[in-house]
Formats: sequence, C-alpha cells, structure tokens
Amino acid sequence: MSRKIYDAWRSTRPVKTVEELLAIGRELQLALEPLSKQVFHTNAAHFLARHIDAQCSILETVKTCAYHALQQACDDARAELAKGFRNSTWDVNAEWTFWPADDGHILLQIFTELPYKKVLPAVWKEYHYQNAGDRPKSICEKEWEKRADDWQKAKGDKAPSQTGLSMELWGQYNGPHAMDLDAILEHIPAFETRLKAAATSLLRNAVCGPLVQNLKKEKPDCHLPTEVAQILRTFNDWLFSKEGQNAFQNKSVEIQALLPKEITKDTVLENY
Repeated sequence: MSRKIYDAWRSTRPVKTVEELLAIGRELQLALEPLSKQVFHTNAAHFLARHIDAQCSILETVKTCAYHALQQACDDARAELAKGFRNSTWDVNAEWTFWPADDGHILLQIFTELPYKKVLPAVWKEYHYQNAGDRPKSICEKEWEKRADDWQKAKGDKAPSQTGLSMELWGQYNGPHAMDLDAILEHIPAFETRLKAAATSLLRNAVCGPLVQNLKKEKPDCHLPTEVAQILRTFNDWLFSKEGQNAFQNKSVEIQALLPKEITKDTVLENY
C-alpha cells in the first residue's frame, strides 16, 4: 500500500505531560498567526488593487465598492472551504496533529497552504516518510525504517483526528476574524506592478475571452479545464513574443493615466 506522509516532524526532546504538549501547540499557534495574517493581508491588498485598477482602466461608469467586493470574495471563499473545496488564495488556516512516539518524543503533521517552515519553532526536526519512492540519500536505512514504524504505529490507516490530538489556527473562519484595512493597505503593490498586472489582464481578457466563450458554446455540457488552460498557455507564450510585447507596451501607455497613483483608504471605501 502506498504511504506518503509529508509536512511531518518529530520533536527534538521528549514531552512528558499534557500541559507541556499543549504549551508546544500554543507556541506553534503563536508562530503561525502573524504569518497567516501577513499572507491574508497581502492577498487582500492584491485583490483590492486588481479590483480598483480594472474598474479604472476600462472606464466603468458604475463602480462597485472595492471593500465590499473584498468582503464578498472572502465570504464566498469561506463558503467554498466549508464545503471542502480548496482555495489557496484565501485559505490561510492551519491544522496540525500530535501523536506520541515510543521514546516519549512527539510526532507532528501540519496541514496548511501557508509557507510555515520559516517560522516553525526549533523544537521540530523534519520527519517525513513515503514508501512510493526511493529513500533520500541523506537518511540512513535504519532511520528510514524507524520512521516507517513510528508513523504506522501513530497513524495506522486512519484519519489524523481519529488517532492524534488535533489543533487549528482559526477554526471555522479559515482566516483572521476581522478585516484590518490599515494592515491590508500596507501591502498594496507598487504602481508599476499594478500597471503591469492591469495591462496583462486587459490583454488576456481581450484575447482569451472570445476563445473561451466560443469553446463553451461548442461544448455547453462539458467541464473544460484542460482546454481553457491550453488557451491561457498559448496567450502567455504570445505575450512574450515581439508582437505580444508591443501590444503590452501599447496597453500600458493607454491605461497609465487612468490608474490611481496611490490606493488609499478613501479609494477602497468609495461607494461603500
């Protein structure tokens, strides 16, 4: 039976009491919380910039409030996540499970989209295992076999919550409970970055939009992720061609004066 255990760790010292284990869990929570907020604020800032720049660059006469659009996007994403769908943009939650090992140490597995390794407390040592590929050369055969035995005893073939102690960063919210607009505005991309993104988006919509619509008319009852992905890949290749770069430069010049130089709280809350 194929077995793959990734994002897996082992404590570097024994854990003797439940209180000590919960303290380690709290330490992990305190390390992950600011990272989660940073990722959320960055993603929210990019969303606001795209929303505002898109409306300005196509000269919409009726503009929707960017802040309201952000709230709606977060609510929609949380509804999707509650149904079990993935959403890497807005899922800044983290879950982890502890299991006891034979020698008093603790095994840990983390489930998250966050780049958590850079903030993981030093008490943890990488301890993954898989039997579907070759053993890493950096791990001796004796340790590899011990990892296999440790994880089999800890997890067996059951879900983590059935065999270990599970904790969660944000619970049912899948992210920070409150919207901190001041923190979000600190992560707004620079004007040149926004201009590039807006020009690329307009060109992508102009080139790919009609192709995708025709495809849907030809195959109305089909789910078409592969075909749509191919259209987008073709567009990306074209964008880096001489013709595509000329079109990109022309579009950038065309919309440069339309985008706000700065995105402020007033810009975000306009029409709220």
